[in-house]
Amino acid sequence: MKRFTRLLGIAMAGLLALSPATAFAESTPDVTVSDVVATPIAEDSAQVEAIELPAPTLGVQVNGDMLDFSDASPVIENNRVFVPFRAVFESLGASEIAYVADSQTISATKGDTTVTFTIGDPEITITDAAGTRTETTDAASFVENDRTYVPVRFAAQALGCTVGWDANTTTAILIDKEALVPADITFETMGRLAEFEKQYTETNQAITGTMTMSATDSMGQTPKEVFKGTMTLNGITSISKVQMNADTKLDLSSLKADMTEEDLAVMGETIAALESFDMTFLADMESGKMYFASPLLTTFADLEENTYLELDFKELMGSMGIDWTSLIQVAKDYDYAAMIDSLVENIPTDSAFGAATSIETIEMMVGLYGDQAFTKTDDGYTATFTSETDGLTTASTIRVLGDDKAITGYEMNVTSSVDNEPMMTMDLKQDGADITMNMDMEMLGFGSFTMDCTMNYAPSDKAPQVTPPSGAKVVTFEELLGL
Repeated sequence: MKRFTRLLGIAMAGLLALSPATAFAESTPDVTVSDVVATPIAEDSAQVEAIELPAPTLGVQVNGDMLDFSDASPVIENNRVFVPFRAVFESLGASEIAYVADSQTISATKGDTTVTFTIGDPEITITDAAGTRTETTDAASFVENDRTYVPVRFAAQALGCTVGWDANTTTAILIDKEALVPADITFETMGRLAEFEKQYTETNQAITGTMTMSATDSMGQTPKEVFKGTMTLNGITSISKVQMNADTKLDLSSLKADMTEEDLAVMGETIAALESFDMTFLADMESGKMYFASPLLTTFADLEENTYLELDFKELMGSMGIDWTSLIQVAKDYDYAAMIDSLVENIPTDSAFGAATSIETIEMMVGLYGDQAFTKTDDGYTATFTSETDGLTTASTIRVLGDDKAITGYEMNVTSSVDNEPMMTMDLKQDGADITMNMDMEMLGFGSFTMDCTMNYAPSDKAPQVTPPSGAKVVTFEELLGL
């Protein structure tokens, strides 16, 4: 599941970056780490109560990668996490690491910053462009089993890193934000693509399209068709608003053929509802309000007819400390550098998995969308990026179509595999006002799903209507879930 979630998040980030007005960072802001990790160096940092922990297996993650401690593992002493000094300093990119036995001092230099610890002394010395200063901590370095340990939080923060703590996995999270994005990176090619897209996003556009889809069940000896169907799309969009209707017809004859008469008697109403239904989707990205309506809500959620389900993304993101309004403005400005900066600033610090996924997404966007990634081809500019984590390999390619005079569209391909077994292939293309999309998914031995979609933009004198009509009942997701 984590592999699929990571893949979905990375793929969605790539798509959202191509449609900036709908982008948002699905992450949490920096949080104050429990006293299990050493107290922040800054004098005004928030303090939290120490908590009692069992003897867990401790981990340290640096920019999304777990450190491998081959001969000495992290330990907890006095509710602080300590790590072997050389391993952590090397992982943070320190160029000079030294231990002086006579003075019992440990030092590490990164760029113009040098931090010095003295064994048994809670004071540390930091020398940087501002000069030399001493910070008093409550976590002194020590020697155990011929290994020298330093408090991980002080070590990382002294070298300019952000530090977090995942209580669920007992993992210290270290993030060197400056190392994630090259200082000289530019996004001129993607900026030109954004200018091309403005003709379809900054004015009201009618969207029409057709989607075909099918699913198979491969759990038996012979794969079986579960359903196939079509969806007719009609809607209106603008830079931050969407009004979309989808009329869906599903052929469930194969599924019904495998059911007994008793099953059909019980499931008949449900199957009939799935064979033909429509859906309405409304979204106002500026307010963060999204609405979904369908007769399926009556069938499966026991809601009244003409009920709209509401999700407030602005409130949801705000509860996690994310400024939705500012984020949407960055997206509307088509500023890729600002978008990536926003993702960097919002890397989760309380979830090792979330941090790793966010960092992998940032690395993909830098490696795929930065000008240094593109090479000139006969019909445009091509960039590729491949990542591999925990057996999940994802390869992304984007082709910006056109020449030095004009951009005419783009193509994007994302493929993934798990332990060399195909998992997903997605192709997306925009050629002028025409969009095509194909997605094939293998659900890890359970079955497969295929979707093909064609859509077309056309200027419209109508604006999207993004609030439910008068008289419609609105139910929030929280109310539906009984929260």
